[in-house]
Amino acid sequence: MNDHDHHHGHVHDGHAHGGDHGHGHDTEQHLSGTGTSERAFGGPVTVDVGPGAGAVILRLDDEWLNDEIHVRPITGAGPSTHTGVWVRNAPSGDVVAAVFGSLPTGTYAVLDHDRETVMTTVELGDGQVLDVDLRR
Repeated sequence: MNDHDHHHGHVHDGHAHGGDHGHGHDTEQHLSGTGTSERAFGGPVTVDVGPGAGAVILRLDDEWLNDEIHVRPITGAGPSTHTGVWVRNAPSGDVVAAVFGSLPTGTYAVLDHDRETVMTTVELGDGQVLDVDLRR
């Protein structure tokens, strides 16, 4: 996953570049049934960054897989939001990641499973795509 400042539109290369539709869930492809992997892979996602908006990619440990992760604004506008955690294809190989494809600029608290404990904070600027590694 690379830093892709100032990108707009759909990304269809399978890499985790963003994706937040409506209430915070990525458009995903869920794998299930006979002969498929037990790990669900995220599908193509949309990045909408520019003046007043950026994107955040969170690389997470396997314990987060198929869960949701929440961010809460500390500064800036907007409500708390969440997105799914999926296996994403990256140039270095598959990675467990959550992608917030468009957030208003500001500082955000990334919340742990209990949705109260702050794991880290991120400061998101205009047009930025932050790639944050939270793996232990």
